[in-house]
Formats: sequence, structure tokens, C-alpha cells
Amino acid sequence: MTGKPIRKTIRPSPEREPFRWTFNQVTSLSDDKRQQFVACFSNRQINRLQTLWPFWARSSQLSPPQEWRTWLILGGRGSGKTRSAAEWVRERMENAVCSRMALIGPTFADVRDVMVEGQSGLKAIASRRERPRFEVSRRRLVWPNGGYALLFSAEDPDSLRGPQFDGAWGDEMAAWSKPDAVFATLRPALRLGQEPQLVLSTTPRPIPALKQLLADPTCAVTRSATQDNRHFLARGFAEDLAARWQGSVWARQELEGELVEDPEGALWTRAQLVAAQARQLDAAYDRVVVAIDPPRECWCQCRLLWDHRRCSRRGRASTPRDRAGRSFQAGFAAF
Repeated sequence: MTGKPIRKTIRPSPEREPFRWTFNQVTSLSDDKRQQFVACFSNRQINRLQTLWPFWARSSQLSPPQEWRTWLILGGRGSGKTRSAAEWVRERMENAVCSRMALIGPTFADVRDVMVEGQSGLKAIASRRERPRFEVSRRRLVWPNGGYALLFSAEDPDSLRGPQFDGAWGDEMAAWSKPDAVFATLRPALRLGQEPQLVLSTTPRPIPALKQLLADPTCAVTRSATQDNRHFLARGFAEDLAARWQGSVWARQELEGELVEDPEGALWTRAQLVAAQARQLDAAYDRVVVAIDPPRECWCQCRLLWDHRRCSRRGRASTPRDRAGRSFQAGFAAF
């Protein structure tokens, strides 16, 4: 505790402050109209515009309008997902909607270097008047109004036992070493306030914890690709990576922010197999192949697979049967 009362800020929430224009709309204007737009602002208004998040944000970077307990921000590298989550924390803490926040990263160094002191971190995006103070020895970030955020590493889930929060931000959740253990201790700790919420920003990976979140009806999901944030990245960065990783699973995951379950180099994707199962093929085939996969130790179960192959210009093939059978003779193993 800081010993100071939480002071309510009287200005409206920045994310809900009405604003006619956005950065993407301004960049789509001609050069003359852009100059006219800038000329309409005083220096004070321009300084204010620099910290007005709804102007710079894309719609996918603003908190979802529907009710949610968890907001999952999926995005490619450099897509602005960290900035989105940091702005949500800033808005909640500066307006005293939250006063006890948890910040969780893959390691404590990640929390400090990215979430707190990074270019899109909480200290960098705050105005000078509202900038929080980082108390390294106590592992917490303290705002001028008395609210604070405690820093945690996902490597130590038990450190979340004891404290209680009215909000939390977890960064790069798919890279956590123990995501299930973290959620098991974090969820019960979100028990302060009227509506404690959790924000998770990550590049997706096919891990069970992420799949469970996607199936959760109380979890709102927004998605962004690296290309969406190209105006704020080094020139040619997105294009260079897209050219290097073109057509690969890595590009879908790391650039498009897509949850990819198909392994690299797979002959068929899951979507292709599902589509093939529903397709009606001709009954006539030029060749039928039967394959048997006998186990070496237990003969009670043996896998039987037969394949109907119809030779054509398109080389179509189907696998209508794949079943486990019984009662194969043990002598067949030597075959």
C-alpha cells in the first residue's frame, strides 16, 4: 500500500471519448487534405492528440463493446497487441476504474523490459503527469493517484497466491511455461471490484490453454496481422518477413496471428481432409490398396486401412475405411 487514497480522475475514459477521425482515415487522405487536417489543430491540441489512443488505434485494438471477462488479443509480430493491452491498463488505472492490477509475463525480465519499460510499455505511453513510478525492489508500478500494479513471472504461478486484484494483463500467454497453473492461481485472485477483467495479448500457438480460451463464451477475441500495423514499423519490415516466410505455417502464425494446428511439411491440412471426407467420389477405381499395421506385442488390436485409388489427371484418392480389427493370427507379424 502507498498510504494514499485512490483519487478519481474526473475526465472521461479515453477509449470512450468520441472522436471523429482515426489515424488510418487521415493517412488515406490526399496530401493537401492531410495538411488541412493538421492545420486545424493548435500545438496544445496536437500534444493532446499524441496520447489520444482512439485516434491511433485500429478497431481491433480497442476493447470489445460486448460484455467479457477475458479479452484475448491475438496478433502477429509487431501487430500492436502489446500496445493495445497497455492502453487498456493505462485507461483503467488513470481513471481509477482499477486500483490493484496484476502484470504477468513469460519471465520477470519480460514484464520489466516489455510491459513496463518497453517502447509500448506502461511508462512510455503515459503522459508526464500520469506516468507511473516503477519500484523495482518491490516489483510494482505505482500511479500518481495511488493505484498500483504488481509484477509476476509465469514461471512462478504460486507467487499469485495471496494478492487480490480488480484487473490483470498477461503478455505472450502462449509462451508461458505453465499457463494452466498460472490461470489456476490468477482466476481466484481476480475478486476485487464489481467486474474484474483479464486481458491476454499473444502471438498464437496451438497449446491447450489457448484452445480452451477460444472456446470460452466469456472470452472476447480480436485479431491483428503484422501488415495492419505497417505504418508504425520499420520500412519494409513486414514485406521482408512476408517474402521470406511466404506460404509457410510460420507466416500464418507469426505474421497473420493465426492459430495453426497443421505441422510444417504436412502433405494435407486438416481442412483438406475434412473437405475430402464430405466429397462424393466415383465408385469405379483403377486400384485398391490394403494396408495392415500389426502391433508387435499385443495382437488383440490391429489397424486395417484400405485405400481406393482412381487414376486420373488430378490424381484423386480416397480413404473410406480406417478401422481397428481383432483376431489376426500372430504368425502374420513375421510377414
